[in-house]
Amino acid sequence: MLVRLRQISEQLRNGLSTIPLLFASGAVLLAFLVLQVDSSWGVDNYPAFLQTTTDNATSILTSVAGGLISAVTLLLSLALVAVQLGSSQFSPRTLSNWLGDRVLQVSIGLVLGTIIYCLVVLQALGNFQVTEADGPHRAATVAVLLTIVSLIAVVRSVDHLAKSLRIGAVAQTIQQETLSLIDRTSLLAMSSAPAVPTTVAVDGSTGHVIEATQSGWVQQIDSDALFESCQAGDEIEVLVQVGAFVVNGSPIAVRTPPRYSSTNTSDQVVAAFALGPSRTMQEDVGFGLLRLSDIAIRALSPGVNDPNTAIDVLNYIETILMELMAVPEQAGVVRRDGRVLRIPRPTHEQYVQEALSGIRFAASASPTVVLRLAVLCRRIIQEIARRDLPARPEIFRTTVEELRDQLDGSTLLEVDVAPSRIELDAAVESLTSLSTSRADQSSASRLDP
Repeated sequence: MLVRLRQISEQLRNGLSTIPLLFASGAVLLAFLVLQVDSSWGVDNYPAFLQTTTDNATSILTSVAGGLISAVTLLLSLALVAVQLGSSQFSPRTLSNWLGDRVLQVSIGLVLGTIIYCLVVLQALGNFQVTEADGPHRAATVAVLLTIVSLIAVVRSVDHLAKSLRIGAVAQTIQQETLSLIDRTSLLAMSSAPAVPTTVAVDGSTGHVIEATQSGWVQQIDSDALFESCQAGDEIEVLVQVGAFVVNGSPIAVRTPPRYSSTNTSDQVVAAFALGPSRTMQEDVGFGLLRLSDIAIRALSPGVNDPNTAIDVLNYIETILMELMAVPEQAGVVRRDGRVLRIPRPTHEQYVQEALSGIRFAASASPTVVLRLAVLCRRIIQEIARRDLPARPEIFRTTVEELRDQLDGSTLLEVDVAPSRIELDAAVESLTSLSTSRADQSSASRLDP
């Protein structure tokens, strides 16, 4: 149930209609409340310059409703333009940046709520049983105030959307979401325990295989629900990671020993996996790196050919990777009350490959991007050594060697690739010296009584 609620919450948060519908509902309640106040309190102690007649109020409300209908149409058009530009220029996986944008949602909600408020008050004015002296003064005043706020919101949303389409704003938003997820997610435990490899067979010979009941991306895995689905002495091994795509009928977990295989128990295990049509940032740190990598790869495509955008994105990727290198990998085994849960966790090496492999391949014809990749690897390797971070610097060796091979087979001029070779040589030297230093420390610790 928890993963389902979080899944629904994520869908509502990234839906363009959720907040506007809340504003619309509030506008209906506000209209009835203000009309009730006007009917009950009259004009006692109400400023004279704010008083109006029913006819004047009708004119004001009609003008406001008609004008703001055009405004809400403008906002929706801007949202569609932002989605189209974001999909074509950056990546389709950045759609949530605009559909889930709070400024845009609130602006649409304010305009839509004001329209509905005016329509409800207009409909009620036909039955407004008061004298002209006790007209809908407060209702008209509230409508004017809401109109002013709505117009300010429209200008604010246009300015915000224009700024949010900059590459720096898009990349920074994704970076902040990813860093926030790293801080709060349970996928990266603050423990130095190494990840434990899984060993259970999936052919049913050593355990009961539990299959997926639908296809989709693994958005969440509820470890508490998995523990509740088994008894003391049982062991459950999860076969998929968050961010993986599973096919209907494929194995997602194995329970041993297979002393029972009831449908209810299997359903409990399946319910612990939240599957959806796309990857999300609920528990998937790698998805943040993938979104940034997508932007850089698209910028390096022949149709766009914008290496400076790729370099900008690599700045944000380096920040995320540096943060990840400072977090120990989580152990793959969790024990609780005699029950064992084996669940695969992303490793530092997997994060590095997801962030850099696609960009490295796409940057083969761009010496400036190759140089930035080399600098990124060299910096992180040296920072791992300097700060004694939990990550192993050797995870960058594959990327460094692939970049060197790529330069050796490149048709670029040597003057263009020379800076990259210097940075890659420095990275290899750092890896070698660090490996030698750790080997010496290991030998000294064995000789020390």
